Amino acid sequence: MDKKQKDELIELISNTEDEVLLGQVKAILEGNQILIWDELNPALKESIQRGLDQSLRNEVTPHAKVMTHLRSQLK
Repeated sequence: MDKKQKDELIELISNTEDEVLLGQVKAILEGNQILIWDELNPALKESIQRGLDQSLRNEVTPHAKVMTHLRSQLK
């Protein structure tokens, strides 16, 4: 990235009012992991948690088995 591109990026960052974006940029530059769980839509969080709970109860189908089944349905 050349100096002009860096200057443009600095200007974009300086002009943004998006606090989430600024926090993410800061975390990236500091080498920290970006934690977005608290920023997710509640319905999406529930869906993810439901999938994790199903996995813990071993209520899952391996990917390979699903793909084999789907391929047999397409023939």
